[in-house]
Amino acid sequence: GQVPLLRHEYEQVQAMAAAVRQHPQAGPLFAGPGIAERSMYWTDPATGIRCRVRPDWLKQLPGLTLAVDLKTTKDASPQAVQKAIRDYAYHQQDALYTDGIWACMQPEDVRFVFVFVSKTPPHLITVRELKDQEREIGRARNERALRIYADCTASGEWPDWTGPLTEIPQLGL
Repeated sequence: GQVPLLRHEYEQVQAMAAAVRQHPQAGPLFAGPGIAERSMYWTDPATGIRCRVRPDWLKQLPGLTLAVDLKTTKDASPQAVQKAIRDYAYHQQDALYTDGIWACMQPEDVRFVFVFVSKTPPHLITVRELKDQEREIGRARNERALRIYADCTASGEWPDWTGPLTEIPQLGL
């Protein structure tokens, strides 16, 4: 008896989906057979930590497994997309998903592509694939995060942001 989306939200989602389908780069990425929201689990060999990824869209092509991630945003300009990749650590997501697909599916090759679509009309779109260097930075950050998580899990000690202080630090503007 509940409404999952208000009418205006439904219309917004439909308009964004239509823009993606009509886009010359984004449309073909989502066209044809594929798997939506497939969960994949594996154990990180270096730490023993169980990991999971869930690509928005996974396509099996000859010699290639393609993961497509759809991001909705206020601003889908290339400059805003570049900033979002940095600010939201999407380079870490790219590396983790790519590694997860390799671990679970052992494909010939894997590519991870971002599709950014603006929430407001005319629902402009930017499609980007990260450079190998950015993916490697993300991978290194993921490895560090997994080591920290494994160490904290093993020791039962979970440090906070401030560390072992006796006084509350002051903060300026």
